Order: sequence, then C-alpha cells, then structure tokens
Amino acid sequence: MWFTNSGGDSIGRITTAGDVRIFRSPQINGPGWITAGSDGALWFGNSRSIGRITIRGSVRTYTDPHIGQPSRITAQPDGAVWFTSYDGDSVGPRGTDGSVRIFHCRGISKPSGISTGPDRGIWFTNSGSGSIGHIGADGKLSIYRR
Repeated sequence: MWFTNSGGDSIGRITTAGDVRIFRSPQINGPGWITAGSDGALWFGNSRSIGRITIRGSVRTYTDPHIGQPSRITAQPDGAVWFTSYDGDSVGPRGTDGSVRIFHCRGISKPSGISTGPDRGIWFTNSGSGSIGHIGADGKLSIYRR
C-alpha cells in the first residue's frame, strides 16, 4: 500500500509483510491524494503540480500554471491522469503526451472528489455548489443538482 505524508514531504510504501519504505525528494512538496496509474507508477497531487513516482522511488513532477493546488487525482485506463483544483475551480486531465487541458467552466465550484466512471467519463463533487459534475468521454460537461 502507498501513502502520502504531506507534513513530512514524503511518500511511503508498506508491504504485506509490514516493511515500510519512505521516499523523499526535493520534488515532493506537500503531497496529497495518490492513485495507481495504468503504467504501474503512482500519481499524486503535489503543491502546484502533479507528481509521478515509480515503485523504485524515481520522482518526476509536471507543472502548468492552470493546475492550481490539486486536491484529488484519478487515473484512466488510457494513461491520462485527471485532477481537481479546489482553489482554481477547475478540473482537468494531464494527457499521456504531457498536455494539460483545464475545464474551468460555469458550474464548477470548489471541486473536490474525483473518480473515473464505468462510462469512461469523469465524475467529481462540487463542494462550492452542492452538486455533482460529469465530463463525458466527448468532453461535454454536465452538472447535476438536487
């Protein structure tokens, strides 16, 4: 199992035998949520960037001025990594080619949780408006309110 330690600027791994290994790097700064990628590496929200760590501990971060502070992160089977930016009122993927596409639209307000759905779309919570958002595989944004 992998875990983040935002106060200690590190990422850790604990085996089924109970062995713990801590990975530190100058690139790891306040890591948040972590998720397994389709390539076997782990992706995590970092301070103003998205990070990737291999099972051996090699770290790389990806920055973009539109990322903001990633609050949650999820991976898709095609290798894209989607994130929510609570402070940036945006949702977006980092594509397998390294590109970042930001959905910063009316209806997205303080997005938090995020998950890939069985429809290959992205579902996320909007804490600022008490709603659920969906971005379909076609890029269409829908907001659902009660």
